[in-house]
Amino acid sequence: GRILESLSVIAAGIFLLGSFSYIRTFLTTGNPFYPVKIAILGKEIFPGFIDKDAFSNLFVRWSDFNLAEMFFSEGLGVQFIAFILLATFIPLLTLLFLRKRYNFNAETTALFCIPPVMFFLYFLVIKAYWVRYIFPYLGIGIIAAFLFFDKFKWGKKYITLLGFVCIFSSAAELAHRNELIISLSASVLIFILLLILRKRILSGYPHLFNWKSAALVTIIILAGLYFLNSKYGRDELRLYSKPAKGKEAVQKDLGLAWNWLNENTGSGKRVAYTGRSEVYPLFGTRLKNRIFYISTNAKPALPHYFSDGLYRKEKDFTAWSENLKKEKIDYFFAALPFDVNNESSNKKEFPIEDQWALSHPELFRQVFQNSLVHIYEVKH
Repeated sequence: GRILESLSVIAAGIFLLGSFSYIRTFLTTGNPFYPVKIAILGKEIFPGFIDKDAFSNLFVRWSDFNLAEMFFSEGLGVQFIAFILLATFIPLLTLLFLRKRYNFNAETTALFCIPPVMFFLYFLVIKAYWVRYIFPYLGIGIIAAFLFFDKFKWGKKYITLLGFVCIFSSAAELAHRNELIISLSASVLIFILLLILRKRILSGYPHLFNWKSAALVTIIILAGLYFLNSKYGRDELRLYSKPAKGKEAVQKDLGLAWNWLNENTGSGKRVAYTGRSEVYPLFGTRLKNRIFYISTNAKPALPHYFSDGLYRKEKDFTAWSENLKKEKIDYFFAALPFDVNNESSNKKEFPIEDQWALSHPELFRQVFQNSLVHIYEVKH
């Protein structure tokens, strides 16, 4: 009874915190999992235009999935193996076969049930193999691991030892060679310096805390934050293209287009976009621009960019141009779809709106162009 109560509380919390998007999608489309079609035993429960497996393949194909690369490239490899993966299965097996020997309360037992459920949901049902999607599983897995290992005499030593290993291995996985050498050297030097000056620091410690020192520290912190915020505001859009190296190098042109738009929209313009879902950079410095997705037909725009979905199923230039006028759009930002082009077998083909803009120079003037983005000024 207590276990079911605990599971009910956990389920209620998950529902309250994670159901908003599903409820909103259900109210706008009639299917909480839109655009995925949901069927049970061959009977369609919620209508959609793409099945689960095909939808998963839009993001990652099983043949491309590499568990080692997924975790070890993100600094999570050791903790996944040493803590999370063990906590996914071993605690539940212990509860099933060694319940009398190890006494776990109802809340802990309920918590141990969550990691295996999430594991099978993510890897067998959802199949979206990006680390950010499984953060909830990683978080609950590490909690379950600590609670489980703490029951054993050797548990605290195991957690401490592997904790240090996780820290250093993550640093090696995430940092570049020079960054790692500099940061470790700086840490050692600071530690040695503090060790040498420890007597002076301890003797002067009581005199450090007074209203003058507190005011000085506060002013320094606020000045530092102001400087960093100002610098970020000046450089944010310009820097979007700078980190584009290695696998991300192909996205550099997207960052250059965001920066051009920011520099040429003055105090703010009304901008329509299509092709890509990264809309935040389009707002520009201090969110000066207003951003719109414009439907290609008479139907209202909803938050889904799919070729057979609602407002993109029918494509009508006249309706689209009227929608642009209705929203008083100043600039149109057309981006090449990322990785998967749902409207053409040619991955290098821009969305239909770009073709419309090119074929109607009396309404659109192209002001920016590179391999990933075409920007047009809309004539009124």
